[in-house]
Amino acid sequence: MLHRLNKKRIVIIILALSLTVIIVRGIFFAFLPLPQFLENLSGEKMKPKDILFDEVAFISVFDVKTNRVFEVGLEEYVFCATAAEMPASYELEAIKAQALAARTYAFTHMRELYADSTPCKKGLSDVCTDSGCCQSYKSIESLFEKWGSNASRYAKKVYEAVKVTKGEIVSYQGEPILALFHASSGGVTENSENVFSSALPYLVSVDSPNEEFHTHFADTKVLSAEYVVEAINTSFLEANLRKAELSKQIKVLERYISGRVKTVQIGNSTCTGRDLRNTLGLNSANFSIEFDSDKVIISTIGFGHGVGMSQAGANAMAQAGSNYIQILTHYYQSTEVTSIYPKYDSISPP
Repeated sequence: MLHRLNKKRIVIIILALSLTVIIVRGIFFAFLPLPQFLENLSGEKMKPKDILFDEVAFISVFDVKTNRVFEVGLEEYVFCATAAEMPASYELEAIKAQALAARTYAFTHMRELYADSTPCKKGLSDVCTDSGCCQSYKSIESLFEKWGSNASRYAKKVYEAVKVTKGEIVSYQGEPILALFHASSGGVTENSENVFSSALPYLVSVDSPNEEFHTHFADTKVLSAEYVVEAINTSFLEANLRKAELSKQIKVLERYISGRVKTVQIGNSTCTGRDLRNTLGLNSANFSIEFDSDKVIISTIGFGHGVGMSQAGANAMAQAGSNYIQILTHYYQSTEVTSIYPKYDSISPP
């Protein structure tokens, strides 16, 4: 009799433990994002070999690391450029918007597709992998390595963004635009003529709210007075800055409506806020300067040149329910989404 009771107790304990495991697993999966939940449920993980596109056109790319030119399908290039330029943790609609910006840029550089193309001069290719010249680019394998344990989930998201927007670009009056973008505007984007050489009707200043949670929304840089003097005097020979009088010699003279600095007094000379940003390696041209003994404290808002689409703003818009067309037509005013392939119809903004 005692033996039978012990057996029953053991069975009850085993059942209780099994039920506990099931409940714990259920709670764990309940808190996972839906794509990750489905992936764990199905057990299917995306691998580099699964990133395949039905390619229609090909683009030549100069690899600045190997000094070699290689050819890749346009949609695969868009996947690699999009994932290299925007965090894959961002919302799907924001990543779609980034995919169109990447594809638009690539299209305007492709001899094969666009008659008025402006190919990269490096290696006689259409584009290169230098972000300072063209767009950032990472191979599929390097992206998976970079994403680590999130590789499958992130790859699926970027793959979907590129796949469902195949062939789509941003156009203004029938022509592809200069699809400039940056990490964070700090709340307001900038007119193109205030940063670059010309005014473009679709690259105008717009509000970009809810960016406060971006990593580089606000930043502070503390530099030694010696460094500032040397850096500015080297770049601007007429400045003649002196450490002892630095607080009197550097002064912001004028700002644009966006808050970005237009002109700065630097000793016996003046420069643009953009030039001082480049000289001192600042996150943006929206900065303020303070002096403390032998230190120069520079606070910045935003990250990047501020023209065109703010990636942080695009993500905020996506989180608020905007789709990629609404995001693009907000940052690129009076534009529309069209296709580079005749078999796709034009898509008008909703």
